[in-house]
Amino acid sequence: MLLCILLGAQMAMGQQEPEAPKNNVKVDYNYHLVSLNQQSDVLSKTVGREIGVEYNRSLSQSFDVGVRFAVRDATYAKLNPQTFHVETSGSDLACSFGANAYYHFLPALGSGRTGWNGYAAARAGLGLADKLRFEYSLGLGTEYYFTPMWGLFVETGWGNAFFMQTGTADNQDHLQLHGGVTLRF
Repeated sequence: MLLCILLGAQMAMGQQEPEAPKNNVKVDYNYHLVSLNQQSDVLSKTVGREIGVEYNRSLSQSFDVGVRFAVRDATYAKLNPQTFHVETSGSDLACSFGANAYYHFLPALGSGRTGWNGYAAARAGLGLADKLRFEYSLGLGTEYYFTPMWGLFVETGWGNAFFMQTGTADNQDHLQLHGGVTLRF
C-alpha cells in the first residue's frame, strides 16, 4: 500500500503544468487614419498603409517587451497654391524600427491557453526615408488565440507616423488601426 501511495505521489508531481510560452511574434497591417480636415490640407507627404513584424518576450504574465520593424508606402503631392493644381506627385517607401511594451489585462492567458486577451500597448522608435524622425503610439487591443500557439489581434492607437506632413504641421498625431496574426512559442 505504501508503494502505491509513493508511486501515485510521484506521478502527481510529474504532471505539473507546462511552462508558459515566453516568445511572441506578430505580423500586422497598420492603417493610419487622417481626418477629412487633414486630408484637405495635405500639401506634402502622407502615409496610409504599413506592414510590420515584431518580436516580444514575456518578462512576467502581465508584461512583454520587444522590437518592431515596419515598411510603409507614402504618397505625396505638391499643390500650386495659386492654381490648386498638382505640380508633382509620387510615392516613397519608408521604414520604421523601434521598441514596444505590452501590459496584459488578462494575465491568465499567458499560460498558453486559448481564448481572449486584452492589453495596452506602447511603441516608440524612429522612421527613415528622406529624414530620420521620432515616432510613437499608445493603444488598446485584444487578441484571440484559436490554439495555444496561433491567434488574431486588433488594436487601435493614437500617435504619429514618421512620413506625414499636412499643411504646415509635420509628423502630426492621428488615429491608427492595427490587425494581424500572432504566434506564441
